[in-house]
Amino acid sequence: MKLNALLRFSILMALLVSGFSAASPAKAAPSSDIIDRTLTYWDATYTGYVDSNRFEKWQFVFGQTYTFTITAIPSSGDLIPVVRVLDQNSNEITAQNGAVTSTQPAGTYYVQIEPFSGSGTYNLTIRQTNSSTATPTPIVPTATSTSVAPTFTSTPSPATATPTSIVTSTAGPSLTPTFTPAPATATPTSVVTSTAGPTFTPTATIPVTATVTPVTPFVSVVASPVSINVNGTSTGSVILNNTPASGYTSAEFTCTYDPTIIQISNFVAGSVFGPSPVMVVNGPAGGTFIVAIAGSNGNKATTPGTAFTFDILGLQAGSANIQCVVRVSDGSDTLFSIPSTTANLTVTTPQGNLNGQVLASKPVTVSLYNPDTTLNTSAVVNPDGTFNLTALGGNYTVVASAAGYLSAQGSPTIVGGSTTTMQTVILLAGDIDGNNTIDQFDAMSIGMNYNLAAPAAADLNNDGTINILDLELLAGNYGQSGALAWAVQ
Repeated sequence: MKLNALLRFSILMALLVSGFSAASPAKAAPSSDIIDRTLTYWDATYTGYVDSNRFEKWQFVFGQTYTFTITAIPSSGDLIPVVRVLDQNSNEITAQNGAVTSTQPAGTYYVQIEPFSGSGTYNLTIRQTNSSTATPTPIVPTATSTSVAPTFTSTPSPATATPTSIVTSTAGPSLTPTFTPAPATATPTSVVTSTAGPTFTPTATIPVTATVTPVTPFVSVVASPVSINVNGTSTGSVILNNTPASGYTSAEFTCTYDPTIIQISNFVAGSVFGPSPVMVVNGPAGGTFIVAIAGSNGNKATTPGTAFTFDILGLQAGSANIQCVVRVSDGSDTLFSIPSTTANLTVTTPQGNLNGQVLASKPVTVSLYNPDTTLNTSAVVNPDGTFNLTALGGNYTVVASAAGYLSAQGSPTIVGGSTTTMQTVILLAGDIDGNNTIDQFDAMSIGMNYNLAAPAAADLNNDGTINILDLELLAGNYGQSGALAWAVQ
């Protein structure tokens, strides 16, 4: 009886400590929200939801060393979860997709759930490895105690108070331990030593009872994929989560989005309300639609699942949010609201390609300029003169240039998702001074630097020496001027 009193007292104190510990922020993408929650029981199942903008971080406390396995199993959407175990300072200990197993000493820890890919709901459990427990037990463990030889004799005073303590968790089960210390009538004759904590002398019996509060129902709105090109498509899903066993007879979803970024159509009922549900759709119009669904022939939504899906078309580049206000009915002729997450969708303009071939005896650079004459991108051509540039769809100016050569210039239009090809162009050697004309001044540059290696612009054949061979190239193009016209193929 006294040993039980010690163990129960240890449980209560650990729960009180864990309930008031401060959670440090976990590492995450700058745009992500970290939702703090609490794991309270071994072998209990907890439900959560994560996506690219929402991670969930669960706190748990050990009173001694444990080997344990934490598992996150997706229950809706296309989620592949990452399970990260963090220490009390939110430093990562280990991480795996789906489940991790670790051995850790007494202390405060966190498990952070985030998407490796996709988004959706998941079921989370923490279990002692090689341990099977029929019913959930507190996750803050009791100490292992041993009796040693008697060391003192004392007569404790009777306990006269009946304290009641309430421990509240922000996301896990609510615990209401109630204990009534019984009058101490025996004289302790031994010291009880805990291997995981200090020495205690038991004086009271503390029965602890716990009540698990059901997890709140909510709706998740999911887009898959979350990024599409203009004129690309995605699928939206509206999912009921943590549906109560009593079920819902109907649900109403009033949803909004940006109609300039995306277009929504083709609504299809899911199976959560059973076979042949009755569904009506109002809209879409002006960025709003209403979907109302009711189970037919007495069917209800009693388990989590998809209420309906719809098609999404990208209209122009931008970011669009799809958010829904949800009201449900349990058949009592009353509608009541449940919370809902928001789907975030990015629409991008697809890039196009510009390629072609430029021939010269020296390295050639191809530069792509925006309409405002700023440089968009550039590249040195391959040894065979070919090149490939990538840019968003639009009108550009392209210039091919090499030192000592007349440049070539064109005005291509790049179309997103396709390739534009320029005609093959041969640059003309001899414009050493860069004034777009091959004349006597360029010939003088060769004469003044005869048998030298510099300036590089005068070494027209790129053999390292300025001489008659370079003059031959210049003479072949004497009197030509540029830039050369460069057309699209």
